[in-house]
Amino acid sequence: MAKVPYWKTRGELMQQMRQLGVATDVTNLELIESRPSSKVRIDAAGGTPETSIFDLDPVGTGYMAWISLTVVNESFAIAGFCLGLPWEIGSVVWLSDPANGNGPSYAYRFPGRHANEFPRDSVINHRADAQRILRHGQRIEGFLLGYGSEPIPNAYRHGDHVLGNIAVYDQFDEQYSAETDFCIDRSARLAVANRVRTPRKSLFGELVPSGE
Repeated sequence: MAKVPYWKTRGELMQQMRQLGVATDVTNLELIESRPSSKVRIDAAGGTPETSIFDLDPVGTGYMAWISLTVVNESFAIAGFCLGLPWEIGSVVWLSDPANGNGPSYAYRFPGRHANEFPRDSVINHRADAQRILRHGQRIEGFLLGYGSEPIPNAYRHGDHVLGNIAVYDQFDEQYSAETDFCIDRSARLAVANRVRTPRKSLFGELVPSGE
């Protein structure tokens, strides 16, 4: 059996060397051809309200994406999800399966006030199970829902768009990702600001700012 060249086992290192301008005998075409074929195709409904980043009330950030996963190569299992954005988001907590809880509602729900609920059969969070094998050609789709404690940077306004990255890990810890266009939804923050600015009447009938 022919010995596999070392660079083929460290393709990501060779790519970094090329980006830094370090001379190598490995061509860019060889790097592309050496990459393993993808086991799954990820399609995200980018640029829509179903794929958004939004403020939670009173604090925190919600992450929502409508995605479709299609097994295109061989048996595949979803072991976990990952989200990348242009700013530091810390750890993302993926909403847990409501079927495992004791709540009255059989639906996913974000933390905080006035949070939307999502029927369990429209969400794919609970499909993450390294022991649950998906066969070639099988497809699942639905909402991927998560949240974090880090706020959306103030530079992003309501209605803006930002490019992010959604990744899926398989049972062998291999990562597959897709670039996704997220809408920025700051409705909760705007609602809080409006409540603070709304005047109220004092005991003497005079209008005073509600923040006083």
